[in-house]
Amino acid sequence: MIEVNIIIPVHNAALTLRDTLDSALHQRRSESHEIIVYVCCYDDASTDASKEILSEFQQKSKSGDKSIIETHLLVASSPDGVSRGAGYARNRAVELRRNAAPSTCFLCMLDSDDIMKPNRVTEQVNYMITAFATEDGRNSALLGSQFTRDPPDASWHYASWANQLSDERLYLERFREVTLIQPTWMISRQRFESLGGYVEAPHPDKLDEVGTVIHAWQGVAPIFRNDSSSSTAPLRLIHPKVDTHKTLRLAEDLRFFYAHLERQGTLHLLRRELVVYKQVQGSSQSSQTSRKLLLQLRTSAFEQLILCKCTEWRNKQFVVWGAGRDGKDFVKMLSDNIRHRVYCFVDVDDKKIEQGYYVNRDIGAKIPIVHFSWLINDPCRRERIQQRWMEGHDTADDGYGRIDKSKPEEGLKNGAEDVVAPPPIKKQRKRSLHALKGDEIDFSLLPDLPVVVCVALYRTNGALERNVASINRTEGKNLWHLV
Repeated sequence: MIEVNIIIPVHNAALTLRDTLDSALHQRRSESHEIIVYVCCYDDASTDASKEILSEFQQKSKSGDKSIIETHLLVASSPDGVSRGAGYARNRAVELRRNAAPSTCFLCMLDSDDIMKPNRVTEQVNYMITAFATEDGRNSALLGSQFTRDPPDASWHYASWANQLSDERLYLERFREVTLIQPTWMISRQRFESLGGYVEAPHPDKLDEVGTVIHAWQGVAPIFRNDSSSSTAPLRLIHPKVDTHKTLRLAEDLRFFYAHLERQGTLHLLRRELVVYKQVQGSSQSSQTSRKLLLQLRTSAFEQLILCKCTEWRNKQFVVWGAGRDGKDFVKMLSDNIRHRVYCFVDVDDKKIEQGYYVNRDIGAKIPIVHFSWLINDPCRRERIQQRWMEGHDTADDGYGRIDKSKPEEGLKNGAEDVVAPPPIKKQRKRSLHALKGDEIDFSLLPDLPVVVCVALYRTNGALERNVASINRTEGKNLWHLV
């Protein structure tokens, strides 16, 4: 018998909860495996009718439909009326089946405003059982699925990107986003427990005098690790300077995702649309999570998993591609003992290059900005691109794209065809490859330095991708994308 626990945190979800519960309680029976389902809901101090709706569903008689998996609904709620956030609520929902056998139990994550397709449990269980030759393989896996968006145009660019990621891109773009969306996750209970569950926000009564976090989870793991320690404690992606009891309520999926990867976890995308991922105005926790917090956490993860561990990066200088908002924020968010390793910025924007430097006195930074072509290790190609740049050529064909966020025409796919018309040719003028006033950097070193790209992929008519390809780095080794 295979047990599946559908984990649903609930907080003020009265408008959507009935549809969510209906979808979870009516999963189709498998012809290949004997499955029993427990829908585990934890109400995190809702102030609307969510708790009453959960009680209503508990009192309903079970379906006699033999095509539906045997399903039980388990409910718990906050004992003191204090909301602790989604991570805390998910952990409490998982605990509702404490006596489940970890080796034969899978956790199926769902949000209280999303809907499961009727065959989700069956298809994901079948994948977990058949795709791995060993139990160790299953217990290292995080499985997601494709999804449909409701309404269809909600975050269209993100949905198109997430649904089309190849197996390789699930790993290569892991520092840009969580590449498997949380409401589609299935993971073994054994794996979940080995990672210590989700990071929780502490109770408001357990804060120190200035309101910062003393511990995310007393005695479980260090608050912040940035070395290659062989400690068996799972990673807790918590920033001692940025996180507070309020921010620890947010981004629980991202924090868990990197804990999974740090423990050599694998990522898998079942290419079926098994979840309706809804956007309900004002109810989404992701809408409360700032861009800067997400970048800060991804930067912290990048430090811990790459900059401090990988041989291509450890104790080495590196280059940041993109001297715009995201590149500068990335540099500011680096730890003090890491930031000095940033050798320079590279960019394609002549105005940024003409500035010569990024100067930030608050963090003691003065970082040169030069043209990206200095990274190219093929002298002939580097010289050709530099010559055209200095002559003032600036067309899409020459690879100097600009960020575009407009939606493509109907029927076009994200990728080579997912573009708009090339930008108009600018008036030619002489330009320089750098505006440095001395010998602050050794240009001969640049073709060998690793690179962090802080410019958005898929938004520049293919220009960024062509430029990055020209510098002959290996993505996932000495080149990573962060935005």
